[in-house]
Amino acid sequence: MLKFQLLISTNLVFFAISNCFSQSLTKVIARNDAVLDGCFRSDGGISESPEPTSEVVPYFANFIAVRWAMRGKEADLDRVSKYLTWCQKHQNGDGTIDCYGYAQGPPTRLCDADDSELAGFIWVADTFVSHKGKLTEKQIAALQKAFDHLQHLMRPSGLTWGRDREQNFMPSVKGPDGRPYNKRSTLSYLQDNLEAYAGFASAQHLFTTLGDTKRKSIAESSRLTVGHALQNMWVPEKKLYSPGFANGVRFPAYTVDMPEYPGHEKDFLALCCLVNLRAITWLDSSPVEVKHPGHPWVYCTSKFIPDGGNFCACPTEYFYMASLRVGKPDEIAKWKHKTIAESDGFGSDTYGYRPAICNLALLYGTNWIPNWIDDQQANHAPKGVTSQSNLR
Repeated sequence: MLKFQLLISTNLVFFAISNCFSQSLTKVIARNDAVLDGCFRSDGGISESPEPTSEVVPYFANFIAVRWAMRGKEADLDRVSKYLTWCQKHQNGDGTIDCYGYAQGPPTRLCDADDSELAGFIWVADTFVSHKGKLTEKQIAALQKAFDHLQHLMRPSGLTWGRDREQNFMPSVKGPDGRPYNKRSTLSYLQDNLEAYAGFASAQHLFTTLGDTKRKSIAESSRLTVGHALQNMWVPEKKLYSPGFANGVRFPAYTVDMPEYPGHEKDFLALCCLVNLRAITWLDSSPVEVKHPGHPWVYCTSKFIPDGGNFCACPTEYFYMASLRVGKPDEIAKWKHKTIAESDGFGSDTYGYRPAICNLALLYGTNWIPNWIDDQQANHAPKGVTSQSNLR
């Protein structure tokens, strides 16, 4: 009888905890979506945050648009369509799109990386169409131009450049990685190329749907080329991924024992931890046992802790997504709880890409990302972003 009572009590406690967790998750998802809703502008642009003076930065706006497209309500699809039109109207002659301030006027600066931004634009459109959105002829023409420029950024290495253009309409402001925003960028970054891969996979699916067989074929070839070239980012002697290539030379794998680490912890959090967590999520989900000791997951979780805020180098949600690939059940639960707790602090001053990525990760795991891992498991058949996991 006592054992039976203890079993009932234990089950009731477990049910209460699970119910509380579910309510907390539902609350956080709703709050994050409210932040995202506040980023939509009357002209169709999606600003970085709901703050009135916030910029439209297409790279970040793309993640918000993917979230709306996947939610798939009529109002969401209407907003995504208006955003695609905003991109079309603000597109340069070469297919690129710049950043714009809230007030109507000339662009405020170039995007940090054209390869990532254009790939995201195509990714948004493919997700939109996969959820019953209808593209206009002008939107399709803009997507074709964007794809053609993304293809132009492909290098003989099989990777994309960040940018192949210069503008002088703004000061030579440097980005977080030291690259001037208005100068040509001949660097091939791992993270940019993970997103370029997603763009080519999305383009293959999208142009198949649209009946554009020529671009579909080019996209398929480029997707495979980038996917194979990304394998060269692995640095076997360090058992970590490099952040990228410059002029055909691979950067070293950044580690905390480098002489320049003290005083540059945030830089290394991005160049080592974020790079490797994203590689685990998008590129290589080899079990920890295969590469242990020295697995990137073990290294990242033992050497780094996530940061937060709008200018974060490697926030909690990236640990969570990587844990879904290689983490043990208790690690997955830990990082999911941390992501929910982090999201609970988001507000109107939070850059929208963070609540967008948090919601996408909490709702769909990694199934919203067109990535090399899942494509390999599906024998090179791009799955798009239409599948969803019941992760609630």
